[in-house]
Amino acid sequence: MGFDAISIGGFLAWLMEELDSGNISPDELGVKGLPAWDSEGFDTVSDSMHNAELACALLDNCVGREAKIDLSEGARKYARRLSRKKAKPLINSFVYNAFGRKGWMVPNQYWTPGVLSPIPGDGRYYMYYGNQYFPPRYLGKVNAERMKTELMLDNLGVCRFHRAWAEEMLPQIINELYGLKSELELSTHITARRINCRQCLCILGKRKEHGLCDAKVCCR
Repeated sequence: MGFDAISIGGFLAWLMEELDSGNISPDELGVKGLPAWDSEGFDTVSDSMHNAELACALLDNCVGREAKIDLSEGARKYARRLSRKKAKPLINSFVYNAFGRKGWMVPNQYWTPGVLSPIPGDGRYYMYYGNQYFPPRYLGKVNAERMKTELMLDNLGVCRFHRAWAEEMLPQIINELYGLKSELELSTHITARRINCRQCLCILGKRKEHGLCDAKVCCR
């Protein structure tokens, strides 16, 4: 269906939570029945299958011309509209990392220092997430290197699950095809620096003051 599996999983969990609490009725979402949501007496096989079938039914109602769950403008927009319609703050129980007014991503669920450190794109893997603990300054350096590598994979359209070989070979491939290895590395470095710069200004409330930071002020 074209959904990111992790993100849509977080979204479905939110819908099931609201179904279980009675804030949303099954009819409103185009499904029948409620999730098996009680940990007491939960049957790993039958209750998990029940929830899986409910999840599939919810997904079916997220697509098509007459989708009852309208994700055309994203899950956050849908949650806000539903909250207004129900006159209940349903969006408050929807756990996500926000990007702008509409963008969102479920949080990383790794208990590692890189994920817990401040980074310019929560939810992305623009940081080190191994289990070693480094001093803060060195961790920041390692995070920055990971961000540049992940950006390269993103921009070249390579799934990050292939990073074990791709991180080393892609610059060589680009050089063999186009002779632009140095340009690739430099442009990736500049892009990472600008993203980080804009995030810092946003946190400080200075984006307007610096005209959204075009990399002339704080990325010099």
